[in-house]
Amino acid sequence: MFFIFLLQNNFMKKIPLLIGVVFFLLYKLIQNITGDPWLSLLVFALPIGILVTSFILRRQMRFKKWFLSPMNVFFEQKTNNYKSDIPSDLLLNKLTEMLEESDFKVFDTNEQELNILCGTSPNFWTWGENIYIQIDSKTPDESVISFTSVTLFGNTSWGRNQKNYELFISSFEDSLTI
Repeated sequence: MFFIFLLQNNFMKKIPLLIGVVFFLLYKLIQNITGDPWLSLLVFALPIGILVTSFILRRQMRFKKWFLSPMNVFFEQKTNNYKSDIPSDLLLNKLTEMLEESDFKVFDTNEQELNILCGTSPNFWTWGENIYIQIDSKTPDESVISFTSVTLFGNTSWGRNQKNYELFISSFEDSLTI
């Protein structure tokens, strides 16, 4: 019940800032007590470990829950939906073809569940983003594309998640014009 309260009141978004302050204070405390700056740097092993783990796991669809978990406060995610008049099986092929020609890198595809995993490279704003695309059939002639962009590390994307969606929609609509 307490965790639901925290989620609803957006407290979870402030936790990374608090964790960052705690890590910095621990670093300074250990450095002052021991006088050894190298020993005090071990405090940062946990955040660096999460970053390295994210880079290792990012290219496989089976780790989707790691990145999309609402309890994971180290990743920001944004989901948008887009309706299409293209049947889902054709849409998967069209999206895969379009993504291979775009700025996104296709990492994994699951044709049975109509999922695509792609991502962006690290940039000035973020360590990169994973993009999960799920195609759902509403009717035989209509599909819904669920586009979720999630940062690899960092509780803010600085607008990159929304820009990824806009780039995706722009590229998709351009690929439909002849």
